[in-house]
Parts: sequence; structure tokens; C-alpha cells
Amino acid sequence: MDLNTRQLRYFLEVAKCLNFTRAALNLHIAQPALSQQILELEKTLEIKLFDRTSRSVSLTPAGKILMEETVQILQNTERLQRKLREAASGLIGSIRIGYLNEPYKQFLPRIIKRFNEKYPEVTVEIFQYNLGTLKDALQKGDIDIGFSLLFPDEATEHLGYSAAVIGTDDLCLAISEYRGCTGSAQTDFSYLSENNFLVLEDSVAPGWNEIVFNACMDLAIIPKTQIFVKQIESLILRIDSNLGFSFLPSSLKGYAKDLSVQFIPVRESCLRRAAIWNSTVSNASLPLFVDEVLGAVQPYDD
Repeated sequence: MDLNTRQLRYFLEVAKCLNFTRAALNLHIAQPALSQQILELEKTLEIKLFDRTSRSVSLTPAGKILMEETVQILQNTERLQRKLREAASGLIGSIRIGYLNEPYKQFLPRIIKRFNEKYPEVTVEIFQYNLGTLKDALQKGDIDIGFSLLFPDEATEHLGYSAAVIGTDDLCLAISEYRGCTGSAQTDFSYLSENNFLVLEDSVAPGWNEIVFNACMDLAIIPKTQIFVKQIESLILRIDSNLGFSFLPSSLKGYAKDLSVQFIPVRESCLRRAAIWNSTVSNASLPLFVDEVLGAVQPYDD
């Protein structure tokens, strides 16, 4: 049995008015057409809904039950249609966000809080990654938007993606304070060639090693010993323990809080902290979240 919501609306109006002529006027249709729709509904249900005489119209017992149920059916239908429209426009849904460790702890909570206040029915999920796995998750569609670093001249890697820069980082020489360095980028660091050069593994930070090796050349550092490390925290602890030096973004200073590690800028603002997303994905909530990001920063066009 297939119930026609239009016929149910017609039935409900007649049930309220108990007058076909008045109900037809309220519905803006011809009275014969209304009568025909009610007859078709009764035929579908195989039940008489109205007792009709030349002077009056009244509901049958079955008609009274249908009237009560029709109110709920139509309310549920309208609620469903509204939710479907909201879902299609992104007002109901979910956003999956990926971020790197330290640089985004200030920026993200502010954006997410404001987004939640505007769109309370959009669920926000947050996942922490390292540099390599975040970009891989974005490409695979495991996350909708990622907050990551863009390296110099890296725009071609994100061809087909949109990005908004939310800040810049200096490339810094990270060195133990025990070495007594004055903290000047013009200092002769060639003596570091005799020390361990601590490098993040490619799987952790793809493309990063090219940047840091170029920085070594710029500072006339030719390291004899390279030690590859999987975790940023471990790398910084090694520096603090005077077991080597490295190059890191300035935004990672938070990892070295209360430690004896200096961050000496060697290339200013060469790293961009950015939100990166695929504008062709079907998640209707994504443009709403992107609008919040763009409302807080100037857009960046690759």
C-alpha cells in the first residue's frame, strides 16, 4: 500500500473542514478534483473515510484514526525533508580534520569553536598526524581538510587542491644552549660538521630533508654523521642532551619549552602553515568550514 502525501494533505483538510467545497477553496483546487483524490485514497486503503449526505460530511471511525495518524505522518515527512535539505546544504554532516602537532594548537580550537556555534549539527572529528601521514590521509580522502606545512616551491604537489595560508615559519637551526652560541644566523657554524646531524626520516616528513641539507650547505656545514629520527619529540630531546643539531620550523619551539634548546632563524618565513583541501569532494559541510578558515586568514592561491 503506497500512501500519497498529497492525498493525505487533501484528506486532512477535508477532515478539518468537514466540507468539500470549503476544503477545495483552502487548497486552491477544484471541488470535483478534490473529491476524486479522496475517492482514490479510499480505494487505495480499501476503507471508507467519510460518511457523506446531501447536507453533511462526517468522519468514519477509520477516518478519525487516519486523521490522527496523518498529522504525525505529515509532520515526520516535513521534518525529514528539512533534514535532507540541511544535509544537502552541509548544515547536517561531519568534518574530518587532520593537523600536525604543535603549530595548530592555537589556531584550530578558535576556528572549530566558532564553527560549532554556527553549525551545531555538524560533527567535527580531529586527527593528529605527522607531516608525511597527514598529506597521505588528505590524498586518500581519510580527512576532509588538513592543516600542514607547505615547503618553498611546493605548490605543484598540491595541484588540484586549494590552500589558505594561516601563518609562516622561519627555518631554524636547533642547537643545544650548552654550545654557548650567541644565537646569530651570521655565526660560523662550520664546526658543527663534527657533530651528529639529526634528521627526520622521510616517512615522517617527506621533502623536508632537501630543505635541511640545503640549509647545511648555506651555513658551510658538511655533517660527517647523520642520524635519522622518527619522532620530533625524540629529536628535540637529543638536541637538549647535546647529542647533535638539526633544522626545524620555528613553530616547533613549543616542544622545547623548559629545555636548553636554541632556535636560530636561518631562513625567514620560508615555510607556510596552511589549510589544504580538495574542493571537488562531495562533503557539503566542507565549504562551510573552509569559509570559517578563510574568514580568519587571507586566502592563498597556488
